Amino acid sequence: MKWLILLHVVSAILGIGPTLAFPMLLRAEPSVREMGRALEQVTRLEMFPKVFGTLAVVSGAVLFWLGSYGPFLQAWIAGSLLLFIAVEVLVVGFLNPAAGCIKRCCGREGSFRNIRHVR
Repeated sequence: MKWLILLHVVSAILGIGPTLAFPMLLRAEPSVREMGRALEQVTRLEMFPKVFGTLAVVSGAVLFWLGSYGPFLQAWIAGSLLLFIAVEVLVVGFLNPAAGCIKRCCGREGSFRNIRHVR
């Protein structure tokens, strides 16, 4: 049971942690090249909420099923699950498509070297 708790905590940290970095990475950059670099970093980091976030939900469900945590609708269980679902919807539903759209509009995916900064 202890390894399952450790897996759950580590996967939750790795699933939610990079999501907190997205706003800092996507702040207004002074040049198009730096914005391209930030988008590439976000593209790499978006894997963490998908993989580890799903693992956190699955391990949490298994922990709930194996343990004696009381009814499912307790505030801390339902609240953490709703918070996690909201983060997943924001990352997978809004951030990923927006980043992909910006990459397609600005140039070839993964390459921002050909873009000129227009003032």
